Amino acid sequence: MPYQTVRQSQVPPPSLRILPPNSFSHIRQRQVSRGMFDSQLKIPHITEDRAFLAEIPVAHEVDLSVSA
Repeated sequence: MPYQTVRQSQVPPPSLRILPPNSFSHIRQRQVSRGMFDSQLKIPHITEDRAFLAEIPVAHEVDLSVSA
């Protein structure tokens, strides 16, 4: 099986999600309410967790997939 075929089935294409203003404040508050210390909080800018933005509206999404 060609490497590219295997790779495509394992890794979904990336997408860029532009969030509305104050989204990071909402994410921060959610993390703190779940028990994370405010002083230890680091908000990831890249994540594989598809549920991370579940409750945050997306202002704009850019498809970054590349056609072969």
